[in-house]
Amino acid sequence: MRAATRQGLRLLLFGAVVAAGHFLPRPAERFESDPRHWIRIVAPDGSPVAGARIRYFHHHWITGTSFAGEERSGPDGRARRPVFFALATVRAAGFAGEVFRGPDPGPVLTLREGEAVEGVVLDLHGRPIPGARISSPPSPPAACETLSDAAGRFVLPPVVPNAALRAEAKGYAPLEISLSLYPDEERTVVFWLVPGRSVSGRVVDSAGEPVADALVVLDQEVVSKVITDREGRFAFDGVLCDWEVLLRTYRAGRVGRPVTAVAGQTDLVLRLFRPAKVTGLAVDAATGEAAWDASVAGGEPSEFFALSGLLPGEVEVRARAGTLDGSVSLVMREGEERHGVVVPLRPPRWAAPEDFRSGHLVTITAVDPGTGRWAAGVLVRGGRGEQVRADRCGRAMILVPPGRHRVRLGGPFESFAEHVLEFTAPEENDLRVELSPNRVVTLELSGGWAQPESKFWVQCGSETVEKKITGRSQDFFAPADRPFALYLEARHYLPVGREILSLPEDGRIVFALTEGPTVTGRCLGAGDHPLPKVVVEVEEEPLTARTETLGDGVFRLGGLDPGRYRVLLYARNVRTRRLTVAVRDGEVADLGDVRMRPPAEVSVRVIDSAGAPIRGAVVESALLVSAAAATDVAGFARLPGRNETETLRVRAEGFLDAWPEVRIAGEDDRVDVTVRLFRPARLLVRVVDREGRPVAADLPRGIQARPGGPGEIIVEGLSPGPFEMEVEDRAERTGTLRTLLVEGETRVETLVVE
Repeated sequence: MRAATRQGLRLLLFGAVVAAGHFLPRPAERFESDPRHWIRIVAPDGSPVAGARIRYFHHHWITGTSFAGEERSGPDGRARRPVFFALATVRAAGFAGEVFRGPDPGPVLTLREGEAVEGVVLDLHGRPIPGARISSPPSPPAACETLSDAAGRFVLPPVVPNAALRAEAKGYAPLEISLSLYPDEERTVVFWLVPGRSVSGRVVDSAGEPVADALVVLDQEVVSKVITDREGRFAFDGVLCDWEVLLRTYRAGRVGRPVTAVAGQTDLVLRLFRPAKVTGLAVDAATGEAAWDASVAGGEPSEFFALSGLLPGEVEVRARAGTLDGSVSLVMREGEERHGVVVPLRPPRWAAPEDFRSGHLVTITAVDPGTGRWAAGVLVRGGRGEQVRADRCGRAMILVPPGRHRVRLGGPFESFAEHVLEFTAPEENDLRVELSPNRVVTLELSGGWAQPESKFWVQCGSETVEKKITGRSQDFFAPADRPFALYLEARHYLPVGREILSLPEDGRIVFALTEGPTVTGRCLGAGDHPLPKVVVEVEEEPLTARTETLGDGVFRLGGLDPGRYRVLLYARNVRTRRLTVAVRDGEVADLGDVRMRPPAEVSVRVIDSAGAPIRGAVVESALLVSAAAATDVAGFARLPGRNETETLRVRAEGFLDAWPEVRIAGEDDRVDVTVRLFRPARLLVRVVDREGRPVAADLPRGIQARPGGPGEIIVEGLSPGPFEMEVEDRAERTGTLRTLLVEGETRVETLVVE
């Protein structure tokens, strides 16, 4: 015990000394001579930024403690910094905050101009939410965050354009939106927070003992994290009643399975296990030799493999080497280490084994003759579908059977033009190829009211590639000596295509965007506040005719043909609306201000046949946006009702599913529904002939049935009440059974076929 204490004190003292070496001041001459100890903060124009606040964060792995240091830049923009640190934040008046890890920025860090963000946090009825935390992730605590006041308003320090903003408040689900600072966009951001329900439980090990200090991650639209207490308990306050959420658990030296949950569940149990480990060797099953270029579970090529962090249970180890592959299934216990596992590699079933038994390794080195440099990253495709990328030395290795082969290097839309290489294995196994580079072409978009999200297709011969364009220009590779076709689809604009017979000298291809008939409008919520992130789409068109409202609630839907359309508007925090609009060629149909109401609350009470509440039943919606919630002790679950008609699915373990339909009138803010669940009945049918001898019969269709003993059919999952079933035996004799089923009981019936 004393030895352990002394060792712990030594480690603590060593960690303190190292930390002091990182953060305590050093002689001035050492700082002056070593540029690693300085960082210079400058503005975009290169001028120094005085008074910038730099905070350093460091976690020492020996002592397990964290350290923080702070510096201010001087008049020349210089500030001292430690050599080693994990994370740093930089803030200065009038500039956006910067976050960097380690000494990545180098000796000079250029700040980006930012703009302060003002906004308000509201609930679905337009009431302000005070005390909400607004931040710009990812960032350390207090790096760029603020709280809303009593009126729900906030002012966030300057952030960069297109930053992500996050709002959190107790009792509400967190919301994260993207801030697009267009020149004509309003700077006021409105957060509409949806009420959330709790999800809680415990984290235990395989023996059922609680695990403290485990990290539990809730994966919904916005990721949330909590740490378990001493009893292994955790709780999330704002869980959306939408879809099922995923919970992941992390702990040093432990692994756990992801668990799905729904809002309202309070008895979850997440288990952590000591990880298992498997090591072994991949061999050629035909020769028994080690396959040195085998890749196991996507790892680096090697005949040896080591898989760690495995969950107990059945584990499949898959390996591949060239055209050979194989797998081994293992049943692992918690914490077990199994060494010397052999994975035999065989040719695929569709191939002749003699073609793959004696594979030969061929090395292909690609060179750019214009520069004499290696052609790094060029794609090499084989005739049997195998393909590999050349490394940074332009080298690609493929495993082929003996004989004549034909491979292709590069392509019409890659950095190097397509080159066909023929060789004979194993006589030719070290080849050098000179490739000619393709030209870089710039696709530019002209016209339009904003930068659209677009995609375009480029076709040359039989090869077609798809690329995305997010701004007004996009660079891509194209052949200079071959014609190709270019087809562009931009959201809100009419599609356009062109055949490029020869590249222009400047390498620029300009496409003019045309909106065509357009539908515009503005979505407003309670108090006439703008509603961002409302989905607007045309029901009669594919999903390309789809957009979302911006921060000021404005939407613009273009690229339509003349005619009448049904426009669908929906979001998580509003009721769905459908509007009919007529658009003409060359005109803009303005829907004006579209006011959206908050969803109604659908309160569902789930009971059994005796009227007792059922706890833990899952209630979910099947229309448009699936919602899910679990019933509490009193059997109640609450869901948002966004449509005039909501079809619900109610399921509970040991009961039959129910599918009630709920109608929500336009003036309803709350709808109460009671759903009764029944336990399934079971039926055992003995099929006999006139003499009472059992006969073999086909299973009836449309119901859950399975064979039993001789001449028996077991039917499960039946609803109580009258039941009728027709059965036909192998001799095409039929019989009809009519009976009355009782909830939760198993009825035995005899059916005579004739």
